[in-house]
Amino acid sequence: VRVNVPSWCDRILWKSYPETHIICTAYGCTDDIFTSDHSPVFATFQVGVTSQCSSKSDVNSSVERAWIELEEIDAIVKSSSSSKAKFFIEFHSSCLEETQRSTENNLQGCDVPGFLKLGWTCQQLPKLIPLFSDLEYLQDQHLLLSVKSCDGFESYGYLCLIITLV
Repeated sequence: VRVNVPSWCDRILWKSYPETHIICTAYGCTDDIFTSDHSPVFATFQVGVTSQCSSKSDVNSSVERAWIELEEIDAIVKSSSSSKAKFFIEFHSSCLEETQRSTENNLQGCDVPGFLKLGWTCQQLPKLIPLFSDLEYLQDQHLLLSVKSCDGFESYGYLCLIITLV
């Protein structure tokens, strides 16, 4: 038999973007779990979700589509691999229809033992087309880049970029 009811430390913390629709619709505790001297708590939320899916046929042809182009990318990775190993970059973002990837790097050097300096030119980097061309939408988006080995697709590092409009 439990003697402790949920205490003030038995809370559910949550955070959302300003003006996001989120409402806590239920909060309570359960008496079915006995792993603590306090009753575990739970909550249910109603969350507004904005769909990022759009049909390509819905795109207004009078509005110019936005795109993201990168001029070049240089990266230094810690690697025990030989300097003949090849790498590519994966581009992830919720504003893209799907993950994109570069071709293999063509610039590579080994100035410091155990590290490789990699480089990609604009010809090797994909032109990224976002789902929506709305400038306000794009200013809130990020790109996650992952440097991966062509042998086994092992990830050697990540970088998060904020999209800046020019």
